[in-house]
Amino acid sequence: MSSPLISIVMPCYNAEKYVESAVKSVMAQTYRNWELLIVNDCSADGSAAIVRRYAQSDCRVKYFDNAVNSGVAASRNKGVAQADGDYVAFLDADDIWQPSKLERQVAFMLEKGCAISYTAHGFIDEDGRTCGRVYYPPGEVDYNRFLRSNVMCASSVMTDARIMKSTGFSGDVFHEDFTAWLAIVKAHGSGRGIAEPLTMYRVIRGSKSDNKLVSARGVYNIYRRHLRLGALTSLWCMLFYTYNGLKKYSLRKS
Repeated sequence: MSSPLISIVMPCYNAEKYVESAVKSVMAQTYRNWELLIVNDCSADGSAAIVRRYAQSDCRVKYFDNAVNSGVAASRNKGVAQADGDYVAFLDADDIWQPSKLERQVAFMLEKGCAISYTAHGFIDEDGRTCGRVYYPPGEVDYNRFLRSNVMCASSVMTDARIMKSTGFSGDVFHEDFTAWLAIVKAHGSGRGIAEPLTMYRVIRGSKSDNKLVSARGVYNIYRRHLRLGALTSLWCMLFYTYNGLKKYSLRKS
């Protein structure tokens, strides 16, 4: 399996301003054996027209519509279900990749034989300008460590396709990506990281991920309701998660 097919899943909701940059960053990859599965979640702007144009010009770009607005978890699940690849990578419609991202990461996955991997990531602002400092995650993270800090930027993640199809994303929790990565790491061993900023995360003012109080509440609910951890254990994990989250957040501003 020297050149495995990589299925790239991109949920899209009202991303007219950014989705073309995201798609172009896929088209610019040095690794060519990929398919891009874009799931439009009932966008009310011009996102659909932009994506359809790329789907018509390149057969590797595949476009899907949700019948009703279903959220990012359902959109990712729909993309994963349609994936034909050996690996699944994720790219949000407002983020971008460096050109060597897929080439470096698939070689890394083949070398390490891991179920899930991730990369360091930099930050860009709403106009695409580099901002802040690069976040370098640990080179390896097991379940207990991952409980205390989500070190995986969703747009940097690549997983074994069979494992991802059987895991899926839960639509009833905030931070649906965190719960999916946790499940994979718990069942299939440590995640492994690449210390190169191959992913660029877009910082958008007022976005759901930018609301730290809502984010923290969502993580605590994951500990208590989804993972069914005890109250003390949840608080202990939450202290570490909050501390690590603030350290990551500070990189955006520096």
